[in-house]
Amino acid sequence: MEETFVDGLNDKRGIRRVWFVGRSVFGLLRIGILELLSPTAKRWTRTRSKSTSQSDRESLMPSFLLDLRHTLRTLVHQPSFTIVAVLTIALGIGANTTIFSVVDGVLLKPLPYANADRLVVTGAVDIYNPDDLGNMSIGDMEDVTGLPAIDTLIGYRSGTSAITGDGQPQLAKATNVSAGLLGIFGVHPVVGRDLSAEDAGPDGPFLAVISHELWQDHLGGAVDAVGTSIELGEIPFEVIGVAPPGFDFPEGTDVWRPERISVENCDPRGCRLRSTVGRLAGGVDLATAQTQANALAERLALEFPGTNHEVGIGVKLLRDVVVGDVKAGLWLLIGGVVLLLLIACCNVSILLLVRANVRKGEIATRAALGASRGRLIRQILLENQVLAIGGAVIGVATSFVAVGAFRGFAADTIPRIDSVVLDGRVLGFSLLLTVVVAVLVGLAPVVSLSREGMIAGLRSSGRGRDTPEGASRSRNVLLTLEVAMSVLLLTGSGLLLKTFTQMFAVDLGYDTERIVRFSLAVPDTRYGDLEQVTAFYRSLEERIGGLPGVEATGSVFGAPLGPNHYSGWVRVEGRGDPDPAEETFAGLKTMTPGYFDTMGIPLLRGRSIEQADVTGTLPVAVVNETFVEENFPNEDPIGKEIYVAIGYGYADPGWTVVGVVEDIRSRSLVAEPSPEVYVAQAQYGLNYMTVSVRTSPGAPSPVNAIRSELLALDPNVPMRSIETVRDAVNREVAPTRLYLILVVGFASLAVFLTAVGLYGVVAYLVSRRTREIGIRVALGARGGRIVRLVSVQGLFPAVAGLLLGLVVSVASARVLTSLLFEVTPHDPAVLLGASVLVIVVSCFAALVPAGRALRVDPVRVMRSE
Repeated sequence: MEETFVDGLNDKRGIRRVWFVGRSVFGLLRIGILELLSPTAKRWTRTRSKSTSQSDRESLMPSFLLDLRHTLRTLVHQPSFTIVAVLTIALGIGANTTIFSVVDGVLLKPLPYANADRLVVTGAVDIYNPDDLGNMSIGDMEDVTGLPAIDTLIGYRSGTSAITGDGQPQLAKATNVSAGLLGIFGVHPVVGRDLSAEDAGPDGPFLAVISHELWQDHLGGAVDAVGTSIELGEIPFEVIGVAPPGFDFPEGTDVWRPERISVENCDPRGCRLRSTVGRLAGGVDLATAQTQANALAERLALEFPGTNHEVGIGVKLLRDVVVGDVKAGLWLLIGGVVLLLLIACCNVSILLLVRANVRKGEIATRAALGASRGRLIRQILLENQVLAIGGAVIGVATSFVAVGAFRGFAADTIPRIDSVVLDGRVLGFSLLLTVVVAVLVGLAPVVSLSREGMIAGLRSSGRGRDTPEGASRSRNVLLTLEVAMSVLLLTGSGLLLKTFTQMFAVDLGYDTERIVRFSLAVPDTRYGDLEQVTAFYRSLEERIGGLPGVEATGSVFGAPLGPNHYSGWVRVEGRGDPDPAEETFAGLKTMTPGYFDTMGIPLLRGRSIEQADVTGTLPVAVVNETFVEENFPNEDPIGKEIYVAIGYGYADPGWTVVGVVEDIRSRSLVAEPSPEVYVAQAQYGLNYMTVSVRTSPGAPSPVNAIRSELLALDPNVPMRSIETVRDAVNREVAPTRLYLILVVGFASLAVFLTAVGLYGVVAYLVSRRTREIGIRVALGARGGRIVRLVSVQGLFPAVAGLLLGLVVSVASARVLTSLLFEVTPHDPAVLLGASVLVIVVSCFAALVPAGRALRVDPVRVMRSE
């Protein structure tokens, strides 16, 4: 079964196929090079050349090898052209190979489980936002399990726990499951057995299945580990099984335990605490499962209006949930590198068009000596293939380094990043890309020469004229497309850049500098009641507050931009139970008295939570502005009693509002502030809290000193999730930063390639019209007129490309909507900035070579005639 589990990670057949094709291509090139460089071949050629004609030599040596030999000689004797063309192609193929490897590993490859395309996740959703899956209640999950489309479904909850009893406590990610999890994924324990549904329940045994890594690290990989105990939160759990290597669902899990939720303390419908994972029934697709789930949600809304009103049930593939929100960003990157590749192809095509015009005399001469049209076209295509293969080799070699760098750079941003490798699938894609590039770059020159005719090329060669109208039109079209695609990349990068700056400029409602935070969870075995939990956090905050450089400290459950946010329905005393259609939600946060001061959250009116707010006194709450707007739009909330239902029914007694604080962006930088209620930890507290510590300017990090104080207070309570608030903000903007860096890089390269192409065309026109320019100067033409005469032929396609690019950008900007924040897809400033940049670069690229026309000496030109 282990082979089944890792089957998705191996692609040996693909690697062998690509190796075979690559070896064949390399062998073919090797034969050609040997034919070109071998002394024996050279002696054979010199000897036979005295007594045989060209046609005789071709009959003795395969025509393909002759063409290859001629191609290699030609390219070697034109190093500047060859290097520029190969590196340009390498840039396009290397970028595409790198990004495709990321998309393939993250989006296209199946998860490394048997029949992974049938693994699904279900969850409660807002019917107005069906894409955001939430947790499910016990009752709803049981109903979904009964659907014909669902073969099996289990619930789970993840958290962290401390492995104690053996020296320094070790943090472990623990997941509570309602039944066996391994069987869902088609894997079996290395030793022992999986958990079962009979193990779950409030009175069930304390059992555990541990990960292979924990088995090796904590138990030394002992074969008799089954039956031993491991302490989690100072509670001994009997080890009944070990998961196979690499299995850690949900990501990073070390221990799986039976779920112990009691329906007596948790509303079977309103208590939504479980995530789910399951399998579709055989022969059922996702759409059918979603249709059945929708029908079930409608029935539940009628049967349980108090908990299921406007609550839908979503069904998604597990792969889509694991990938999360990066799908749109990765497809954006694919679009960017494809545009970059097309720009590179246009650039090389322009070079080949110019080169073909220079070589018209050579080609026409070969045609006059008897070379067939097919033979000449094959020669040109072979040159394109050699250039493409050379670029592909360099590009793929560069991709090996780029993929490694990308994996390190995006390790905390892109899910499934470990699946990103240059395997047979990616190399096969690169091989196909090489063929496509060879065709694209050679299409325009072949068509141009075929259309013009060989004898016409012989007649026009050497007269110093520009290419005929067809070739000139081809160059202009390619330049126009280059500029248009550059504008498209520039506008995309401009929108992302503005989004990035807007995310940092948004008012979060709290301070982000000089604040360190960490999470704690005290064990129930020694902190069994609220007074003990309160005493622990109060003692810890007093110890931390006395450390040098510490200005303030406070704790909260549901820290900004962190996990574990609870929310529930709101009821105001005196108004009765609200109609389900009119109920409002609010987040519930428990806090210690110093939290607002530590985070810099302004108190607008009333008072904050104080040390005197403990068990036995009036339960109090502080609400935010949005809560007041939704629940007390025309009255003062101070003194009003409110209730919040957190899946256990409305909390009793309710809380009296004693203060109002400013809104903060709690769950996301980009989400608008939502209603929130802050209550005293000493009155309604949990054993899990996030402690925030503000330091004075210039003070060193207090983490080591805090760890020492915590060890002195309770050595079995480890710190977890240590970070600064600025780290949390950076984590939120990390995906946008990644996309921004890459898209800006693609746009910069695109503009550079476009400028090089425009420069090359104008420089070529100057060289071809030297005689005409010399005559015009001799007849008194002014410098400005000469510059306009030459540069306008390059600027005209640039202006056309700019207009085309703006039209396409406006038409396609909506695809970026999901990645933007407080920026419209048609932002005028971005469009104007991209236009100005393209105009400036185009003018510079065209005018610099056009200035060479001013240095043409008419006397020398006339003498050369």
